[in-house]
Amino acid sequence: MLRSWTTGKRRNWDLDPHAGNGVRGLPVLLHVVEPMPMKKPDPVTCLFLDIGGVLLTNGWGRDYRARAAKAFGLNLAELESRHHLLSDAYEAGKVDLREYLNAVVFYERRQFTLTQFRAFMFAQSAPFAPMIDLVREGLPIV
Repeated sequence: MLRSWTTGKRRNWDLDPHAGNGVRGLPVLLHVVEPMPMKKPDPVTCLFLDIGGVLLTNGWGRDYRARAAKAFGLNLAELESRHHLLSDAYEAGKVDLREYLNAVVFYERRQFTLTQFRAFMFAQSAPFAPMIDLVREGLPIV
């Protein structure tokens, strides 16, 4: 049996020693909930998926940035530092690809063009077949 007493402003709970349990200082509060039957879920009719890193490989991940640095003779540490300053803004759509690349790569004159660099970036992405297959199996493509 649970009993309580008040000492000053503090409320203490104790188990009744006469109930035969002898445990002090540990409240035992039980609440029994009857399980409710689950509602049948609505069918999935639409998926919103990211492209890069989901349906395509992550074409501008760390490894791919290292490839770009090597291919174009860039300082990888500088590229990474600048990338991390703008990547969130780029992914949130606050800056476009041109603005991102101007700040991350083309902040100084280069021996290659923005078009050449973009073509290299885009060539790094490849279809990610396991995810594409999973999506095709799950939903009819309309």
